[in-house]
Amino acid sequence: QGDPAFGTKGLVPSECTKIISEDFSGNLKFIDINCAVVTPNAPSAGYHAPEIIGDLTQVHEGLGTGSARVSILNPSAIVDNASYEILFSSDGDYPYYETSGYQIVRTVNGQTDTLVSMPKDEIGSTKPSNPFDGMTVAVTNDTAVAIVPEETGWLIGECNLTMNVTPDESSPARNEVWQADYELEWFDEVVKETPFFGIPVYFLAVNTTSGDTVDAEVFDNDGNSELSIGDEILLIEYPPAGNFRLTWRITYDPPPGIGYQPIYPQAGDVYRITATKQYQGGDYFTFSTQAASVDEELAKTQLEDIGVVPNPYVAQASWERRNLNQTGRGERRIDFIHLPAECTIRIYTVAGSLVKTLVKEGGPADGTVSWDLVTEDGMDAAFGLYIYHVDAPDVGEHLGKFALIK
Repeated sequence: QGDPAFGTKGLVPSECTKIISEDFSGNLKFIDINCAVVTPNAPSAGYHAPEIIGDLTQVHEGLGTGSARVSILNPSAIVDNASYEILFSSDGDYPYYETSGYQIVRTVNGQTDTLVSMPKDEIGSTKPSNPFDGMTVAVTNDTAVAIVPEETGWLIGECNLTMNVTPDESSPARNEVWQADYELEWFDEVVKETPFFGIPVYFLAVNTTSGDTVDAEVFDNDGNSELSIGDEILLIEYPPAGNFRLTWRITYDPPPGIGYQPIYPQAGDVYRITATKQYQGGDYFTFSTQAASVDEELAKTQLEDIGVVPNPYVAQASWERRNLNQTGRGERRIDFIHLPAECTIRIYTVAGSLVKTLVKEGGPADGTVSWDLVTEDGMDAAFGLYIYHVDAPDVGEHLGKFALIK
């Protein structure tokens, strides 16, 4: 296929290349843009992942009907107890406005800062924002006006008539769907006559987005001079400048299926029409964050997961670097894993002699401590069986063993 921007003669599909260089001792000297250096490890015992709190399926306030999604890139960078707003801007006035972009604003400890500004051409479900506080945001924007089927229908009442809503296509010069929601409310008396054909109707149409009552025409398909089954309702809007616009056409048909008796609208019944809308200036999503933490009660139940890798240690570990020394063993290392966030590890011989004391003070995301197999006296640890004791304040204790085979 080639590159879509250049056609079949453009860039052809190829493998993603990588360039990684290291010196003779194993130290990394260069990695290219397609690569990253990571150190795999398990989190601390009792680890509670960071959380994104808030409903991003709809704006907290405003007209827009799109949604947002937060993706965590770096759990350890999530700010604790921070509040965020995804705040939109737009060009033009209702109903002829267009979303122009958004900003991400953070408030934490009483201080408010604007972290990210994104233009309108960078809005989309596959267009994440610039990274901030260990995460990104992707926003969908409903730039095309369409009916939302699951939110359109009888809101109040027992009426079972079929009322389908579609864009009117009767007059291309006048047809224009509006970025608005509507409600048709029925009354027990005639409340209005239609603007063109003068048909008396028992309902009022309201643009609930603007709060204005709008005109509604009835296409009297059976010629009985009233709204009846088989007719159609047409909503009419008036732009700030120019002539009227024909927006949504609504059927007024029997209930679906065979043998169902029609239940007509009664006073107080309401039919709701919901349409997609772009974000207008002032629309915003809101969410908050909780940083990664440690649940001490959970940690108490996970002490048995503490272990040593590799165990047994046989000659070397795969992560050790190449030894360039003419004498000596070079780097050696074992890892204690699944440790509590704060703890002390004491290593003993089977005879009870203290060999090494290690202290872990890392955060909740890292449950690992390494030992270079050097004793408190600065000597290389001998082969044999060792006992280790983990003491974690407010969590508990754990005993284990490991073997060194040289």
